[in-house]
Amino acid sequence: PGLPNTTVETYDLEQIQGKDKNIRIEEDGYTWTINGMDIESIPDENLPLAITKNPENLDTQNISLFFGNTVASTFSIEYSGDFGFISTLDYYLGPEYAGKYANLFYVKSDGTFEFMEGILVDEAGFASYTFTHASDYIIAVTDVEYTGQDLNPKPEEPVEEPETQVPEDTPSSVEEETNDTDSNTTT
Repeated sequence: PGLPNTTVETYDLEQIQGKDKNIRIEEDGYTWTINGMDIESIPDENLPLAITKNPENLDTQNISLFFGNTVASTFSIEYSGDFGFISTLDYYLGPEYAGKYANLFYVKSDGTFEFMEGILVDEAGFASYTFTHASDYIIAVTDVEYTGQDLNPKPEEPVEEPETQVPEDTPSSVEEETNDTDSNTTT
């Protein structure tokens, strides 16, 4: 039995290193492309580049707090660590995202997020990212290019006016009318 078709063998990388030739791995929903001109070093082991969408290891509550409803996808690359080369990942999001920005965030080991790059989604629904490292990632889709803005802005709290209360021991400012009918009494 051979290696899974999502694994890049070091032998294949050695064969194209320094040449304008590509290794392509096409799977349902994504395609990896490695050009030999972009290979700086060959890893010591074969690279499994399978992608798991919506992996269970990611903290969905933390993701929701930071990204709100902008998350289009979360994924994990089977291999973890530096590649030793530049690889392009064409990732399918869907045509409903065409013309929007697909912002890629790396999920750090401490659970925080690091912005990697924002890509305009093409008409077919693909975003094309440049990778040098494999780990866990989140794609947040926005209408405008991501520049550090809060992806899950909190609704503004209404400013409550303090109620004005008159202390009970202070005389009221409203004068009461008194009806002086006692002086006009007839007997």
